Amino acid sequence: MKKITNSFSLISSAVILLLTFSCASTKANVNSDNPLESKQDLMQLNKKNFFFAHKGISSLYPENTMSAFKEAARLGCKGIELDIHETYDGVLVISHDESTDKKAYGFGDFKDCTFAEIQKMKIKKNTQNLTKPEHIPSLEEYCQWVKDTNIITNIEIKSYELYYTDIEKKAVKLIKKYGLEDRVVISSGNPFSLWLIRNYSKKVKIGYIDKGNIVGAIPMCAQLGVNAYHTGENVSQKTIDLCHENGLEVNAFTYGGKEVWERLFKMGVDTITTDFYYSLD
Repeated sequence: MKKITNSFSLISSAVILLLTFSCASTKANVNSDNPLESKQDLMQLNKKNFFFAHKGISSLYPENTMSAFKEAARLGCKGIELDIHETYDGVLVISHDESTDKKAYGFGDFKDCTFAEIQKMKIKKNTQNLTKPEHIPSLEEYCQWVKDTNIITNIEIKSYELYYTDIEKKAVKLIKKYGLEDRVVISSGNPFSLWLIRNYSKKVKIGYIDKGNIVGAIPMCAQLGVNAYHTGENVSQKTIDLCHENGLEVNAFTYGGKEVWERLFKMGVDTITTDFYYSLD
């Protein structure tokens, strides 16, 4: 079995020293605002603002699948957010959860499955938009497709309860292979992962996901060379301003719709990640 280590045991002493700063953290909050009312409404907002489609167009297609990603491109979305894990034989695959059981007709965690086994699995969820069974894509399959688009990709490394010891190195290697260093943000809530990525590439952008468990997160980001700060829709004006003062872009995740988006952009948020980036054809 591939060696899996608790992520917090690997955080270097240099990173730990940065945690002595103090700064208020922010958390996401569920909002029930309605999504956009028309395709024209969507396109008007998209012209002047930047959205990441969370797990692709996950409201219309199975999340983190090529169908969901291609639909985001078709709708003119500028960014896609996705999550990666590593298989038993070392292949990076795209899935929100660490277990195949939550995604497809599989068994156990990705770390215990070979890529060949995963390729045989079919996505459980079906929608009226899905004309054929979907599969769990590899990060390489995604990179092969996205390199021919103008899309910016936010890749989240799921290095929390499980830590894949070489996932950062493999992700950067694929990004370099397909010439995507200037069109990718690699994000994590684990400072050690971000530290590793910055050492593997000085060019690729990195983003810190604030889960509210690190005191002094914004000054820490500045010290680590982080480019983006990922927070929730209840982010304060003070936090946004502090991020900008430290050279950080602010990306807010929200379940809300147009009213929440407009409020956040007015406050100075740079990008928004949402499940509801879609139009009603």
